[in-house]
Order: sequence, then C-alpha cells, then structure tokens
Amino acid sequence: MPDSQTHRPGVSLKRSPDAYISTKLKEAADLEHKLKASSDDNESVALQHSLCEVFGDILMSDPVAAKKNEISGRLWNVCFYSDISQLRSKISRAKRKKDHDDLKRLTREFKRRCEGGVALYDYLGRHFKTKLLIQADQSQTQDIGTQESSVDDSVEGISKSLEGVVESFFKVYIYLGDLHRYGENFSKAEDCYYNAVKLAPGKGNPYNQLAVVTQTKDPKMSCNALHWYCRSILATHQAFGTSPDNLERLFVANKGYLNEHSRNPKPPIYMPEKRKSSSELVRAQQQAATKSCLAHFVELLHEIIESRKPGDADDKDVDEEATRSRMSDVMASFESLLQATAFSDALLFKIVQICAFVCEICRTTTPISKELSRDFLLMTGATLATRLNSILTRMLEKAKAGSVRFLLPYQILCEYLRQIEESEGKEHDIFWKSFSEIANLVLKFSIRAKVAPNSYVLNGDINVPLKEYQQLRGYRPFNFLYKNYAAGNPFISAEDAVDALDLNPSQEHARNSAADINTTKIARFLAICKEYADNDRFPITFSDDAYSFVEKVAQDEDQDEHIDGADFTGSAPEVCDEDDAGDVVVFRAVEENVSDAFTSKQAQPPLAIPRNPNVANEGESETTHMAPPPEVLPPPAALLPPPGFTAPMHNPVSNQGRNLLPPMPPQQYPHPGVYGHVVQGYHMAPTPPPPPGMAPLQGVPAAEINGHVPFGQAWQVFGGPSNSTQSANPFAATMPIGSFGHAKPASPMFEDQHMTTDGTSLLDSALIDSLFMDDTKTNNPWK
Repeated sequence: MPDSQTHRPGVSLKRSPDAYISTKLKEAADLEHKLKASSDDNESVALQHSLCEVFGDILMSDPVAAKKNEISGRLWNVCFYSDISQLRSKISRAKRKKDHDDLKRLTREFKRRCEGGVALYDYLGRHFKTKLLIQADQSQTQDIGTQESSVDDSVEGISKSLEGVVESFFKVYIYLGDLHRYGENFSKAEDCYYNAVKLAPGKGNPYNQLAVVTQTKDPKMSCNALHWYCRSILATHQAFGTSPDNLERLFVANKGYLNEHSRNPKPPIYMPEKRKSSSELVRAQQQAATKSCLAHFVELLHEIIESRKPGDADDKDVDEEATRSRMSDVMASFESLLQATAFSDALLFKIVQICAFVCEICRTTTPISKELSRDFLLMTGATLATRLNSILTRMLEKAKAGSVRFLLPYQILCEYLRQIEESEGKEHDIFWKSFSEIANLVLKFSIRAKVAPNSYVLNGDINVPLKEYQQLRGYRPFNFLYKNYAAGNPFISAEDAVDALDLNPSQEHARNSAADINTTKIARFLAICKEYADNDRFPITFSDDAYSFVEKVAQDEDQDEHIDGADFTGSAPEVCDEDDAGDVVVFRAVEENVSDAFTSKQAQPPLAIPRNPNVANEGESETTHMAPPPEVLPPPAALLPPPGFTAPMHNPVSNQGRNLLPPMPPQQYPHPGVYGHVVQGYHMAPTPPPPPGMAPLQGVPAAEINGHVPFGQAWQVFGGPSNSTQSANPFAATMPIGSFGHAKPASPMFEDQHMTTDGTSLLDSALIDSLFMDDTKTNNPWK
C-alpha cells in the first residue's frame, strides 16, 4: 500500500477563544463557591491560589470579557482585599492590647499576603506592557527581550486585540499601588498611582489614593494632599466617592497642625540670616517656614470654601475684611519664600491648580465666595509675576537664553483666566498691569531665544509637548484644553498609552524635546498674550511692539448724551480722538515746561451760558441774536467757583500784618478794584484812584465786613473784564455777555446784589491764569 494510505495526516484541534473563556468563567464560579463554604484556612489559601490562576488567565486572554464579568474586581476582593482588611483590623487590636507575640504573627502573615499580591499584579503588568509594545512596534519588542514573550504563548487562544487592555492595565496599577501602600512602600505606591493617572486622567480614583499616600507619608505637607483631592473631586469623568469626606478630614488635621505648631497667627515672613550659618540650619529654617506658609494657605482656602455653603450667607456673616487681611498675609509670606527660591516649579504648578479648584467650586455659589476666590487667584498671579519679572530682567541683562523659572506655573494660571468671568477692583488692576510687564519681557526674551513671532496658534485641543500640560488633562477647570477627551472615553488609546508610560523611549526624541521645550513654552505664552490683546474682555492692548494695560473707567450714564453744536451755547468743542465713551482722556501740553498730563475720568457737563446779542460767535453772522433768559442759573457743582464765592464765612480770619495773596501786577487790572475792603478775611491794599478821564465804577456797593462777599465786588477784586489776557477757563475766551444784571439769580451767591454786565467776566480773570497756567499759553483742549 502506498505510504500515503498507511499514515494518516495529523489533526490539530484548537478551542475557540469564546469556548476557552466560557470554561474559565465556569471554573472560577465553582472555586468561588467552594471558597465561600470553606472553614479551613489551609484549604481557603489553596482555593485562592487557584482562583488567582483562573482570573489571571481570563484577564490576559480576553480583557473585554474580563471587563464584562468584572474579573478585576473579583480577583482583588476575593483573593486579597478581604483577607488583608481583616488582618489590618487584627493588627490594630493587637497593638492596642500590646500583645507582641500575636502582633508579630499577624504582621508576618500580612506581609506574606501583600507580597503574594504584588507578585501576581507585577506579572499581569508585565504582560500588558509587552502586549502594548508588540502591537505598537514589533521590532522594538524583539530588542527588549524574549523572556516576556512567553507570557503571550502560555495561554491557549490568547486574543491579539488591544481592546480593553488599557482599562485592565489601569486597574492593575491601582491594586498594585494599594498593596505597596499597605506594605508602607510609599515610593512604589506613588509610581503605580502615577501610571494609573496617565492611563485614565479623567478618573478620580488614583488621585484620591495619591492624596492618602501623601498624608500618610508626610502629614505636615497638607498642600500636596489638597492638590490630589482637588483633582479627584473635579475629575472630568468620575470623581472618587470618598474624596469630599477625606478633604474635610484634611482641613481638620491641618487646623490641628497650625494650633499645635504655629506660635504666630500670621504666616511667617522668611528672611534668611545674613550672618554665616551652616547650610543644614538654613535649609531647616526654610523648610519650617515653607510648611507653615502652606498650612496657612490651606486654612485660608478652607475659609473661602466654607463661605460658599448653602445657607451660610443668611445664617452667619462672612467677615470679608478679615479674610482679605489673611489673604494679604499669606501672599506676603508666599512672596518672601519665592524670593528665597523655596518653591519648585512643580509645587507652584500644584498651587495654581488648587486656586483654580477653589474658583471653580465657588463660581456658582455666594457672591462673596466667588469674589474672594477670584481675587486670591489674581493675587497669586501678581505675586508670581513680581518674582518672574526679576528673573527675566536679570537674564536679559546677562544675555542668557536658557529656561525661565516660574514661567510655566504663571503661564498655566494665565491659561485658566480665560475661563473665569472678568472682574474689577484693585487686585484685577494689579494683576493685569504686571501681566503687561511680563508680556513685554518675554517678548524681548523671545528674540534672544530665537522664537519666531506668531509661531504658535491656540486652537481647540492641544498637543503641547510639555508634561505639565499633559497633566492637566482630566481636570475640569482646564477642560477647554482637551475638549475631545473630556467628551469621550476616560481611558486613553493603546497607542497613546505607549507614549504616556514611556514604554518605548527614544534617546534622540528625548534630546530633541529637551531642546524644544523652552521654545514651545515661550511661543505658547506669546500666543496667550496675543489672544488677550485681541479680545475686548481683557484690559490688554498691543501697539508699537509693546503690550500695555488699559484701565477701565466707570462711565456716567448722564454723560453719554451727545453734545450737539446747536445745544452748546459757545463755540463747538473739538472732539478728541481718545475721548471715547468712558475711556481715559489724556491731554499733553505742547510746552516743554509743562510735563504733566491731565487725566479725566469723567467729562464735565457743559455749562449753559446765555448768549449776548451784541457778540457773534466765530463763523456766525452778526445779525444773529438770542433773547436773554429771564434768569441765570448758578454754576454746576462740577465747576467750583474760586475762593471768595462760597457761602458766608462765619469766622473770618484776620489778615492784618501779613499778605497771603501775592501782589498783582498793575497791568493785570484794567479797572480799579475795591477800595480798602476785607474780602473773605484777606486785607486788600487800597487801589489808587482812577486815572483822569476814567469814570469810577457805578453800582458797586460797599463790601460787608462779616465775610459775606458780594459778587459784584469780588469780580472787581479779581481783575474785572479783560480782553487782552487768556484764561484757562474753557468758556471765558468766547463767552457772550448777555443782560446778566437785569435778572436776579436764585443762588445765595448773588443775593441782594445788583449786577452789571461786567460781572460775567469773572471766569476770565488774570488771577486764575496766574494760579493755574501761563498767562499767554493754555492747555485747554477747547481753547
């Protein structure tokens, strides 16, 4: 018979993945039932070992099926957490009873259980890491090693899909971190939680665990723990349930620390000793001041948060003045430590995130908490800007072009300001003034760093190669930076996981990113400055290659009316280009000896003055006449009369023996003044008699010595009418003179006086010229 007929070909039978997973799930259910019914400790341990193998096979073979059947949670709770939690309780009781023998036995058993769990989860972690690398880059995986590749071949029918791998890997890191934390290996626990954050930045669980580790490792550094609780509570996808309660316990513990260690109710102002001392002593003093400052910082934020609770606005009064005083004290301590370089950029980055957390949760609560949280954020930014200004100035002077400290935390704070409502007040102005200074310094620094202008564009989701920006993903206050992620899956893709966990590092890529990181940082900050300058919401403008702060001025509704030339009784004013609906109006003098600019926040209302039918305005026909009004209204409050025209003086001051008024040149008095009378308490020297041929003034009654100075005498004392001199009064030069003396005004100023037409020239006095400006030039914008 032919050989082909005597030997049959071999047949290979393989189970499908679904059948394999189904078998494993049934086996796991049987083991769980036996473990629940078992009362023997040795038997229970053996059943748990078997369950670990079955659950591990399912996780590695089909992560999707593992997620559907909650394999990760069952593995953790049944095989580890239930026994570990019982052992921890027994250890606590043994410590209270001071039973050393039982304590040693329980501690040894507890350690053995933790080490067994660490071994299993380390194995699962290596499997998922290798799986990601194989799918991402097969060639790179071969260079890493072949000892881990056998993991993939050890399970029959293993799935080659990456679906569910990142989520399973995330849970592995969470449970592995918990095991390290139970064993008090805090550094490894933090590494595991950090990796879990990278895989799912929008889930609050790892942030809560990091806060717990921080509190356990160093209870005095409550600021770090506060930062992680903030991230857990405001996670974009799932906040951790116990974080709010844990945060309250943190505030209580921080308050206790202050009561126990703080001798001064105010945070310390750090001043390094000038005398020589050991570096260890200086470092210890700085650390103590830093801890005290941060503890006061946390307590202040707790006070601001407490002011937002429902019902507090009615049930208790918020002492805003005291809170603002504490805000200033904390900022003073903060600034002193910044000058001593006591804060790292990483810690400042956390402080900015904490301030953003307080602003976010106070945004829709009581107005006082909203204002306090916003002002404290601005104060923090202004304090950072003060230190940053000094650093940039020194670097520009020394022609350095390296990395700028404190720029990135300040930049992140400026990024968040785009999300809060615009405010007003002292802190608002201080911040934006300092921002314009920093923007100009960074603009100069960019030239030295060879950063091209407008080389960065802000648009939607970002991909900035800065780890600080990557850490903001999953944090609700910065959703605007990662809109797509906030609206999608909390777990990142498998391809992104390789980069996030740095599983496939490239030395060339690392060198390039280190060289470009400073350029990227400066380019993005300049893009932020440009966006602020182009947006009317922010008081920043860019002109003449420089940024400047524009102060917003309150606008009076009564002054918004247009001044029509037909309604204005004098010559029409020339409208200044800068006078635009409440903006600051700046007039600059042409003369070199006048260097001060006059700033007007509110335009004064026009003064209504009757026309003189005998005087024509410029550009108007001489035949144009206007009937005089029956009565002249008193000057408005905005235009105060000169001394001597106010209410009567009840206690006139004697001026005998001293001349308080400067002598007036004779040429400034074209008409005689009052003869030997006391005006407003000042003794006026008698004026010589009128020259021959000039008639004395008519209708001028004698002055009253009781201090009530008649209007008719006062205008004579200050010079009478003068057509040869110029005045700073905007209405005096072309003021028409009407039948002013025919009507008796209602103002007490004119009471019992008979006015002549010469009385209208009071505002055209040489005295006002001599007091306010040069007698030949004027900076009156309407002149």
